[in-house]
Amino acid sequence: MEFKEFQDFDLQQLQTLQVKLTYVGSQKKPIPTVAFTSHFNVLDMEKFRPFRRDGFDYGNDDIAVWTFTCSPEELQRITKSAGEIQVVRRGEVIGEFLSFMMLNTTLRGDRVHEAILDAETSRLLLEKLRAALEPGNTQGIETFDQLMQILF
Repeated sequence: MEFKEFQDFDLQQLQTLQVKLTYVGSQKKPIPTVAFTSHFNVLDMEKFRPFRRDGFDYGNDDIAVWTFTCSPEELQRITKSAGEIQVVRRGEVIGEFLSFMMLNTTLRGDRVHEAILDAETSRLLLEKLRAALEPGNTQGIETFDQLMQILF
């Protein structure tokens, strides 16, 4: 699915957007997945399962998931910020480090977009996502900070 479709969602449509970040590289211990949605929605990790790409290990999704909620306005900024990274916007696979996946259930069915990134692009993406959150969203900010400490 085209990334632009996610950027074109209005605030009401963004109420059901779900986003997850899964470490898919080699590892010796589990690395938590980070997943979030709006406070109008209930996160459903099972919805992502059918869209996993062959050849990548999404096992961290089944072990530990750190979650938080945010406003539709924050989700709008997140889609805008993520779209500033060309490889994210194109849904490319440029490494085997972090999967960035967005999913929204619409009248046309589940809409999904994923990019699998290298470490350098992952750091840039995480910084942009963190910056898109309201300063008062301490749970989201702390979650991104903790993930960045683990990964980098």
